[in-house]
Amino acid sequence: PSQHWFVDVMSELANIKSKKRIRPAPVLYFCQSKKTLAIKIGISINVSRRISSLEKAHGYPLAILHQIALTNAPYLEKILHKYWSKYRMEGEWFSLPNTITGEQFVSQSLSHLHSVQAELMVLPGGNELTHDPGIAYMPKRKSRQR
Repeated sequence: PSQHWFVDVMSELANIKSKKRIRPAPVLYFCQSKKTLAIKIGISINVSRRISSLEKAHGYPLAILHQIALTNAPYLEKILHKYWSKYRMEGEWFSLPNTITGEQFVSQSLSHLHSVQAELMVLPGGNELTHDPGIAYMPKRKSRQR
């Protein structure tokens, strides 16, 4: 028998461990009530299923205004919730003044995320917010003083 069987077995075990299940990136989405015109900023792995459940719960149709898959969508969602906080109705729903359309809301939201980008560390894979789920944005870590 080969003396290298142990190395072969260990190599195969390492391969099995490295084949972790890859989860899709969460999707940051904007949807608008066709009845009240309120806008929801949310995250989901499956946006169409989430919208369908929201429509059933609220009893009226919703329109998806925009969606973007990002590794750190939960962090970016919190940034936007804070940015639009004065228009918050309840939870993740926002009531817009008559001067802002749904499209403008999305545009201003994405512009705000781009402006915040200066405070974020861009990881390898890109330097802009895009639809590429491979791009990850993480907050800069503050240095600890000891």
